[in-house]
Amino acid sequence: MQNHYNLIYREDEREMLPLCRSEGLGVIPWSPLARGLLTGGRTGVTSKATARADSDDYSRQLYDDALDLPVAEQCTNLARERGIAFDAVQMPLNVMDAHYRSFEKLVLPELVKQNIGVLAMKTLANGFILKSKAVNAIECLQYAMNLPTSVVITGCESMENLEQALIAARTFKPMSDDEVSNLLTRTAKSASRGEYELFKTTSIYDGTAVHPEWLGEEPPEVKQVIQTDRDPAEWQSRI
Repeated sequence: MQNHYNLIYREDEREMLPLCRSEGLGVIPWSPLARGLLTGGRTGVTSKATARADSDDYSRQLYDDALDLPVAEQCTNLARERGIAFDAVQMPLNVMDAHYRSFEKLVLPELVKQNIGVLAMKTLANGFILKSKAVNAIECLQYAMNLPTSVVITGCESMENLEQALIAARTFKPMSDDEVSNLLTRTAKSASRGEYELFKTTSIYDGTAVHPEWLGEEPPEVKQVIQTDRDPAEWQSRI
């Protein structure tokens, strides 16, 4: 069962979680960080300090500053006392990433250095990696699991996908250097230009390409440059 559950919203502890436990049902909580409130990264539901806070109307339906913010503050204080950070970064990590504009090479080492949680996404690149015929799904998932990741995310749109994920988890063993090298060698040619990682080479996964207004207006000095560059008379004077 997938349910809304976190330190702020614990209603399911009364009946739902005991029922799931007695029936042997798995529980997959959503919003475990209360849309950022429990990380200390937001100063309240009504705060508009960040773009996320300003646009997140759904938070205001779920949480209330007067009732819930004290819980979030206590959670943050307790974590600080114990030297625990809630920082985490979600990014694409897969067997082809290492060859082209690599998160694994450029970002992952710094996250490990700073003890920041790593959520690996696009482990199959929306299935496009499999079209290369260079590796199979289990190899893709286990490659990501072999990296210093906290969580490896994979979509399960069918029972077959679910079984695939379970097999990958149950049969996983830390990979040897030779096994890693073999996978990278097999994917090197296919991955060299990023054609199977469309989130790197196209704008189809870029929300700002669809909603450029999210970037906000350009500052006056930049607007002046844009207007000047578009002025035919200005271009003529440069020639």
